[in-house]
Amino acid sequence: MVENKTTPGFSVEKIQNKISLKIVQNGLITMRDVRVPEENHLQEGHSFREAARVLRMTRYLVGWEATGNQMGAYEHALAYAQQRLQFGKPIASFQLVQDLLARMLKQRHRLPVSGW
Repeated sequence: MVENKTTPGFSVEKIQNKISLKIVQNGLITMRDVRVPEENHLQEGHSFREAARVLRMTRYLVGWEATGNQMGAYEHALAYAQQRLQFGKPIASFQLVQDLLARMLKQRHRLPVSGW
């Protein structure tokens, strides 16, 4: 563990103008010639493979979070379309709105274009 206030060569710059998860405090971490005392080493971590396992699980959680956000957006859009009246009937009864809602569901099932 690196103590960011007292370790020479360690600095953190706050990431500004984030698009999402603004409540989470993220920072750009820079380490130059940082020395970590033995008592600050993680005792159970012996290889990068163990750290990579944690990172892999984090990636899965980010994907599930995005899916949850998409479903929440769809559910709110559907509820709004069912409540909002135009010409005396809910806009969800119009074919164009139904098509847009169907496209939202279709987008949810697309896999990201990445190196996974």
